[in-house]
Amino acid sequence: TQFRIAVRPERLVLVRLQSCRFAEAKTWPRLTLILQSLGAIIPAIEALWKLPCHVFVETVGYAFVYPVARLWACTVVTYTHYPTISTNMLDKVASRRPDFNNSSLIARYPLLSHIKYAYYRLFAALYGAAGRAAHVVMLNSRWTAAHVCALWHLPPAAAPSPSAAAASRRQAFLVYPPCDTEALQQSSLDERTRTIVYVAQFRPEKAHPLVLEAFAAALADPGLSAADADAAATWRLELIGGARHPADQARAAALAARARHHGLADRVVLRPNAPYPVLAQALATAAIGVHAMADEHFGICIVEYMAAGCLVLAHGSGGPATDILDPGVSGVLATTLAEYTAGLVHLMTMPPARQLAMRTAARTKAATFSNARFHDGWMAVLSPLLPPEPRGRKNP
Repeated sequence: TQFRIAVRPERLVLVRLQSCRFAEAKTWPRLTLILQSLGAIIPAIEALWKLPCHVFVETVGYAFVYPVARLWACTVVTYTHYPTISTNMLDKVASRRPDFNNSSLIARYPLLSHIKYAYYRLFAALYGAAGRAAHVVMLNSRWTAAHVCALWHLPPAAAPSPSAAAASRRQAFLVYPPCDTEALQQSSLDERTRTIVYVAQFRPEKAHPLVLEAFAAALADPGLSAADADAAATWRLELIGGARHPADQARAAALAARARHHGLADRVVLRPNAPYPVLAQALATAAIGVHAMADEHFGICIVEYMAAGCLVLAHGSGGPATDILDPGVSGVLATTLAEYTAGLVHLMTMPPARQLAMRTAARTKAATFSNARFHDGWMAVLSPLLPPEPRGRKNP
């Protein structure tokens, strides 16, 4: 299969749910946080009714379904990728900072900001109460763990182990997500084109304009030597990612227009909805991989950059900063336009021997986020919670 997972058909039961629309954000255009969270209870009840279970594992992030599953006498396990609400979101509203999830209209007026802040505080309290209904919590990064453990009143996340999972039903475990990088690790560390690649959906929080502006500024950096300036004239930027709907497509078109404004129409390549072979080829040949989303919960694209042999410039927050990159060793972190510009100049002009050392260190670090590591961590937590196997039956 696409994911190279072998499962015996008789051990897998798929149940089609008819009520999933109640758990979709588009169903609730207003008060989305609370209504989507409550709406998720409906498909959860449908699932539990159609297929009663001993262990209920939730991986989407719908914390409000945990008390329902617990009422069904299930052991509730969650693998949470991202907190539905975080202290960062509360801080943005309290400080009236406009962002993709805090409109400039609300940020402009103190009364609206106070109302939204009260709404967020109420939701955070409800989210924490629902999260505390889970028996065992798995989290995908230290950043996610810090927010979830604070909101759910859990002790700090621990490394996964069968003894800890069996002994405690109020413990959080750090289990990094599976990154299938085996094929990417076969690419050469030496043979690289002067290409910077950014892999991300064309969503506002991915901050594509920041990357484009930093690229333009790096090419015009007055501190470049004559040789480096000549080399800079041959670099190009590739933006690869999904464009889900007209709004994403409009963002991609705006980026193309901005590239033309900078006179870089032939140096900036946009590849919306590119097939995987195109992405894999770009990662295998690009010199630099860039990431620009603030508060990314983990950052699998960064691990893919590292495994493929790209030099990495990532946002200095979230999982990239707390879990993935060792600054100066396996990559570079930045947060502002000036820092991104300096980071690009640094990587573009780095001596070949230093480049090879950083690529090698990055590929070694990427191996710690493998499928096998995820499997071991997942089973260490889940195995003690499963009912005994019937005699004569073996696990697949």
